[in-house]
Amino acid sequence: MRARQLSRWTAGLVAVATVGTSTACGNAQEAATTAAPERNRPAGAERAAEEAAAEKAALAAYSGYLAASRTASRRSDPQEPALTRFLADPLLTRVRFSLRQARQNGAVSAGTLRSEGPTVISMDLDATPPTVEIQDCVDASNYRLVYLADDKVVPGTRGSRHLATATAARYPDGRWRISAGAAHQDQRPAAVVRRMLLGGALMALLATGGAVPATAADPGAECPPAQPNCNVWDDDPGTPGGGGNGGDNGSGGDNGGGGGGVCQWQGRTVACYDDLLGWFNSGNGCYYKLAESPPTEPPEGQQWYLKSCNAGALGQGTLELLDTPPPGFGAPPDPEELARRAFASITLRAPRASVAPRRSIGPGLVGLPVWMWAESGVEQFGPQSATAEDRGLEVTIWAKVNRVVWDMGNGDTVTCADAGTKYERRGPHAGRRSPDCGYHDGYPEAGTYTVRATTHWSVTWTSNGGDSGSIGGVTRTTGPVVIQINELQVVAR
Repeated sequence: MRARQLSRWTAGLVAVATVGTSTACGNAQEAATTAAPERNRPAGAERAAEEAAAEKAALAAYSGYLAASRTASRRSDPQEPALTRFLADPLLTRVRFSLRQARQNGAVSAGTLRSEGPTVISMDLDATPPTVEIQDCVDASNYRLVYLADDKVVPGTRGSRHLATATAARYPDGRWRISAGAAHQDQRPAAVVRRMLLGGALMALLATGGAVPATAADPGAECPPAQPNCNVWDDDPGTPGGGGNGGDNGSGGDNGGGGGGVCQWQGRTVACYDDLLGWFNSGNGCYYKLAESPPTEPPEGQQWYLKSCNAGALGQGTLELLDTPPPGFGAPPDPEELARRAFASITLRAPRASVAPRRSIGPGLVGLPVWMWAESGVEQFGPQSATAEDRGLEVTIWAKVNRVVWDMGNGDTVTCADAGTKYERRGPHAGRRSPDCGYHDGYPEAGTYTVRATTHWSVTWTSNGGDSGSIGGVTRTTGPVVIQINELQVVAR
């Protein structure tokens, strides 16, 4: 299972690199260098000083990003404070998303990442916001991802030397930040170096290192040039719970928006709110949040939003200026959704059922009592509790079995309040009826019967906001137990 997931999250985290290992960054840098637009050429000492200051600030932002990324990657910490000083959306969220994926898979970065000398290849100080294009040759040959549990290298994540570019922009607060990055697949002089917004895939590489398969093809509509396998990210981001846990009771349908309830996209359940991506809009399958460090001050009545589509796959986003919030944006957390999430985090199992008499020991007799009991444990009978939290709202659930219904295999059922008492041949109740769970009058006819037991769970929840409720219909059914009943034989003298 880990290998299947690995191909997905490493593709997003370490995908940007050169195709092949023989291409030198130096040749590609010469091919990539372009002249600045005519209107940006120095028009005098004042203009030259302005461009020199912009170049210095942009390169400082780039170097600061590299340092912050190294620090964050060694811990796989998406909340590393320095990231917000040197990165802006959409790149900031993309990098955080990759760091979170690494953390969820138990991996961190190790080794040495070396920048071989970033240079400014063009700038446009008349743009809004002013931008500077940076090119660098990054040596990640000794950089890799390792599993924290055993310090083993994550397969396919050893780095290489690669050419990369980045876009720095000056934001309304006066700071320069890196907002986008690109990788170059084809570095031959005859080919113009292609530049594409990766929404952070480049910067994730600079944080981790990595290599792209030599079979990488030209980029399509969905993937950047050096990340042809980006579409392998088909995990369900934010899907609460999992197989074998609390169960699928209490699921809901598409609510058409986000924030509250259960959100659906292409037949799967997704989180209505993600702490990195924002609120989900079921109408178009995109998450929305207010952009961190928006590029310009928005016009009155508008806001900059980061839009991450395909249910947040890869965490790749674009900036949009909207007049009104999208559907579902800003909706408060739904306590019922949190209750289902908490419920999905616990494990409820069917107990092992037993009866006496047992066919393996000997048959029972018509009309004599039958004892029933079940394996008693926390996962089989409770009580269990779990808590889920979202933006300050906490919901705690409690789960325990409130009755066991035994199907005796002949149309009769027996309801018991608990797991019952195990039959002991030399116990105080031997030869008598069970004190708490039995088919007291026995079977009326001889035969072979298949017995099953179903545990019925009581699942209730409360929130720190004063709400409460329950999740109904939660049951677990045991495997079959066979019992043989014979006629009582009377011997006449």
